[in-house]
Amino acid sequence: MKAIIILIICFVIQVARAGDLQVDDKLAQNALAVVRVKLMFADSGLPHSPFRVYSVHTIRILKNDSHEVFRDLLVRAFKDKPGIPDGESTIYLQRYDPVKMELSVDKDFGLWILVGGDATKGVSNVNNVNNVNMETSK
Repeated sequence: MKAIIILIICFVIQVARAGDLQVDDKLAQNALAVVRVKLMFADSGLPHSPFRVYSVHTIRILKNDSHEVFRDLLVRAFKDKPGIPDGESTIYLQRYDPVKMELSVDKDFGLWILVGGDATKGVSNVNNVNNVNMETSK
């Protein structure tokens, strides 16, 4: 009887933790990596670069099909598109090949960029504590 109660408790804990993962399964299908992050700062990038650069602090790695060890990351998004919002969010990443100047399917080479290059396909589950949207100059 004790074993059954322990199994039920373990099951309830696992189900509760699964709800806390904050992952959009549809967005995750197209991502090489899925990471729960907190935005540290955003930079408008170099003058002729098509990217805005976001520095994020890794809270939890939810998916990682690359061989890279995640810590704090620099993530890109196209300047003319929405990027990583202030606060905590789940980001969906793919690679960008800076030599070919295109999105890449290579797991281990390239810069990290939001899937599709912007927040519409690359960000979900935003928890904005201050309810302030951080915007940088273009």
